[in-house]
Amino acid sequence: METTKLNLETIENCEITRLTGGNGFQMPRVISPAADKDLKVFFEKNKSLIEEELHQNGAILFRGWNVTTAEDFYTVMHSLSEETLKYTQRTSPRSEVTNKVYTSTDYPSDQEIKPHNESSYASTWPLLIAFFCFIEPSEGGETPITNNMEMLKKLQESTINTFREKGISYTRNMLNWLGLSWEEVYQTENKSEVEDLLNKEKMNFEWIDDGHLRVKWDRPAFQKHPILDREVWFNHSFFYHLLNQNPGLISLVEKEDLPFRATLGDGTEINEEIFKELQQAYKSATITFPWQKGDVLLLDNMLFSHARNPFKGERKILVSMAKPVHY
Repeated sequence: METTKLNLETIENCEITRLTGGNGFQMPRVISPAADKDLKVFFEKNKSLIEEELHQNGAILFRGWNVTTAEDFYTVMHSLSEETLKYTQRTSPRSEVTNKVYTSTDYPSDQEIKPHNESSYASTWPLLIAFFCFIEPSEGGETPITNNMEMLKKLQESTINTFREKGISYTRNMLNWLGLSWEEVYQTENKSEVEDLLNKEKMNFEWIDDGHLRVKWDRPAFQKHPILDREVWFNHSFFYHLLNQNPGLISLVEKEDLPFRATLGDGTEINEEIFKELQQAYKSATITFPWQKGDVLLLDNMLFSHARNPFKGERKILVSMAKPVHY
C-alpha cells in the first residue's frame, strides 16, 4: 500500500494509505488506527469527513480496528447511519446473523459472482453497503470492487446512448423448485400480500401456477445520485445477461423461465458485442485485494459495484446496508 498525507491534518490518530494495483485511476483509501481502535467512536467523531470521502470517491477500507463480532459490526454501522435496512424482496440466499446484519450471498464456494450494484433493479436500494470480514478465506474469496465512474469511461458513446434511451427490462421467475420461491423472496405465504406489493410498485406479474410467479418491470440504466445530484450507471444489465447465466441452468428451463433475465427496455437482447464491451469495461475498472480478518469495507453503492471470487476453505463475510434511496 502507498502512503499518502491527504486528510492526515484533519483526521487524527490514524494512518491513511491507499490500495495499490489500480489501472491508472485513484485507488480507495485505507484507514488504520494509530492509537484508539474503537471504530464506532472514530465514525462518530469523523462522520462528515467519512461521508464526504465516500460520496466523492466511492469506497473506503477500514483495517486494523477492533471489530471482531457481528454485533460490533452492527454497532459500527448504526453509528454511521441509523437507517440500516432489512434484506427484503430477496434475490439471493442470505442468513440474518444479528439485527440487519446478513451473510453475504450463500452461493457455493466454487462459483464466481459477477459485478453488480446492490438492488439496482429495485424501487428502493441502499446508498451505503458495508462488508465485514469475520473469517478471512484461506484461498481466493476476494470481493472485487468496480469503480463505475471509471468503467463508464471505457464504453462507447453509442453504447451509453443505447442504454440511456432504452433502459433495462427485467424478468424474474420464482419457482418452487429452482432458486428462491416467491414465499422466500417476499417473506410471506400470502399471495394477496405479494400482489398488493407488486401492484403498488407498478410491476407486471402473472401466476403461471401456484409455485411459479413471473414478474416483469422496467428501470432506467442510469439513476440520479441523491448526494452528487448527477446521473450514474446503476443497473443489473451485465449481471443478469444471458451470457452470464450458468449453462446448466439454461438447459433446465426455457429462456422465458430463467430466474432472472435482463434485456433492453424495448425487449431486444443486449447483443454479444455489447456484452463483451461491458465485460471488458468492468474488468478495466476493478480493484481486487485480499481480505484480512476484521476489515470493514464501505461502498457508495451507486458509485461502486462489487463481486465475489471463488474460494477454498472457510469464508464468512457479513454485509449491512443503510440509507435507502427510492426510485
